[in-house]
Amino acid sequence: MPDDPAFQPNLYRGTSEYYDRFRVVYPVPMIEDLAIRAELTGSGRLLDLACGTGQITFAMADRFAEVWAVDEERDMVDVVQQKALTLGTRPIRAICAGAATLAVPSEFFELVGVGNAFHRLDREPVTALILDWLRPGGCVALLWSTMPWMGDRDWQQAFSSILETWKSRTASSERIPEGWERARSNRPDAMILGQAGFDLVGSYRFPTDHRWTIPDLIGNIYSTSFLPALYLEISPLASRPTLPLDCGLMQSAGR
Repeated sequence: MPDDPAFQPNLYRGTSEYYDRFRVVYPVPMIEDLAIRAELTGSGRLLDLACGTGQITFAMADRFAEVWAVDEERDMVDVVQQKALTLGTRPIRAICAGAATLAVPSEFFELVGVGNAFHRLDREPVTALILDWLRPGGCVALLWSTMPWMGDRDWQQAFSSILETWKSRTASSERIPEGWERARSNRPDAMILGQAGFDLVGSYRFPTDHRWTIPDLIGNIYSTSFLPALYLEISPLASRPTLPLDCGLMQSAGR
């Protein structure tokens, strides 16, 4: 098995409405901390790679002269484009493309952000591309958020059990390549980035309270790649988990 099993490029097809409404946004303290640590100038460019519906794009657009929001899923890109037009934010280019087919000049971006998606990329070649795309001293930030069924609270364990039942009934686990978690454990993201020439600035956590309602939980499940929209009926569960949100930052050495 290859180190990084290949994910289907259309895993999130039809989920964009749910993804945009029910994924928890990155907290303001996290975004502000990232901006400070990456030493953003306000005049650079941001690449939101595997952007989904623009969770990084719209949280950080006002800190850049231009933003590229790139995703392989056309549904996601269309949402980003419509939101950019509606909000009238700074220039945002919504591009439907994979990293390997994206045409970018060398030393073009000040920051590359990847939100909850680095594991779905072919990490080694994509990391080499990112290093070339970044200006000297530029940074790549991997942002992550814990999903609501991940945790040790009674309702989270019950929720996780329900999801496993439905994944089995729908054979949805076959949508996700076997061994991806093992590959990432054997070769962690930081190792891939470090071997490419990035220096670790740090990894930081931003625990954030979020109140879940039953419709919110259902909508969140409909936004996933393994149980997308219209697969589930969810039993009532208690709400108000704490979601630890993480941000890892790597900086390219001067070339």
